Amino acid sequence: MDIFFADPDAVPLPPEEMEILMLEIAPYPEGKRVGLRFQITPFQKRPNIEVTLFNPAGRIVSQLSVVEAMEARMDFTMHIRESQPQGEYRARMRLFYADLDSYVPPEGADPDPSRILDETDRTVATREISFQLGNPAE
Repeated sequence: MDIFFADPDAVPLPPEEMEILMLEIAPYPEGKRVGLRFQITPFQKRPNIEVTLFNPAGRIVSQLSVVEAMEARMDFTMHIRESQPQGEYRARMRLFYADLDSYVPPEGADPDPSRILDETDRTVATREISFQLGNPAE
């Protein structure tokens, strides 16, 4: 498969050289959604991407998964699953590959999709940032 990028000087990289170039979170004015923007290096093999948002107590309040990304730069809107989001939140992005063909299930066991992914996952890059939701003066 041929993959074309807008920048002809951007050389597609193999999985082991992949990086997260940019991760940004921009809260929407109502405080229940955030704009997510990220950019990764151009790639030879399409990566998987996972972004998880955590509230100040460390509880997951939103997740996003991209299976075999087609673009190196993407924008999304993520919804916060809390009634009144407030405080310092964290976003964690993970860039990974999964070699599903190499998975051999234990004899007699039903293949569990999450177990298969856990056992074949190869994380190549991570990035974490903090962002503020709500009015800290309240």
